[in-house]
Amino acid sequence: VAAADCLAHVLGGEQPTVVIDGLGGAFTAAAAECLADHGRIINYGAATGVNTSLHLQDFHLKGAALTGYTGLQLSADDKRTTLHQLFEATIDRTLRPTISDQFDLADITHAHDFARAAAGKIIIRTAST
Repeated sequence: VAAADCLAHVLGGEQPTVVIDGLGGAFTAAAAECLADHGRIINYGAATGVNTSLHLQDFHLKGAALTGYTGLQLSADDKRTTLHQLFEATIDRTLRPTISDQFDLADITHAHDFARAAAGKIIIRTAST
């Protein structure tokens, strides 16, 4: 999503039950408005660098939760276990990212421009792939 005010439009009326948010700022507020009843926002960063105000009604009327997360508090063993679980979920396809498009490395400028408005991830193919 290129801008927080586009989130509701991109979701097309869908209400996510879990939002994993590394952006913060207006994106967190927009996610709270769209969140399903009993949904959760897990915030692990504030890449926008902007503080925001949240309407508590978006949480208490929905029975929703906002949780902060940082991997810095995990032990090396916990990090290793978590990464192993993520890799396994990727391999068995229970974790499936949305891929919007694929680009050759030679077309990286176009890929970067496309990524700004993409609803999912992009894949950059190198010569060896």
